Amino acid sequence: MERPQKMAKVNNMAPAEVQITVKQLLREAKERDLEIQAQQQQQQQVTAQKKQAAAQAQQQQKEQQQQQQQQVVQS
Repeated sequence: MERPQKMAKVNNMAPAEVQITVKQLLREAKERDLEIQAQQQQQQQVTAQKKQAAAQAQQQQKEQQQQQQQQVVQS
């Protein structure tokens, strides 16, 4: 038969000044997850907008170059 391990002696038996429940811990963790997800979505949107703006700028630059080439050919 095994003997149970000796329990550590608890010196301070006073309750904590601030009590928190498991429900509250879970709720706060879920809120943090939702905040992180919202930030990630916002970053993805900003990145997509930047890529779109860069693609538009590149397209405009190509069009300008084509116009310049046409003007040179016409001259």
